[in-house]
Amino acid sequence: MKNPNGEALALNDIGRAYADLGQNLKALIFLNQALPLWRQVGNRRGEAVTLTNLGRSASALGQNSKALDLDYQSLTAWREVEDRRGQSFALSSIGRVYSGLKQYQKSLPMKLAALSLAKTAGDPTSRAGLTLR
Repeated sequence: MKNPNGEALALNDIGRAYADLGQNLKALIFLNQALPLWRQVGNRRGEAVTLTNLGRSASALGQNSKALDLDYQSLTAWREVEDRRGQSFALSSIGRVYSGLKQYQKSLPMKLAALSLAKTAGDPTSRAGLTLR
């Protein structure tokens, strides 16, 4: 159909579905196919969503340094599209990885920044998901 946006969206959604089923290796396969398509068409928001999902799957697989890299990339993308909710989620994800690494001095500022952004975005759903553990 020659619709890279639609293809990227479908690949992202399939990857997210596999991640939700706990099949993160399969999720990475589909998400890694979506990312270059978003970049090809210059869809920074789609790229941010896929980077976020890639970071979640990498984290679930214990690939902490890869997860951090992907989460920081997603944070940059969310900032470029000026999406506070996305930024909040990326910061929370970064904080979660640092917390899992027992690097609490890095985790806490990320979680607090995420909470602040969620509040300014008026997003109670994001705020509910933020914990300082």
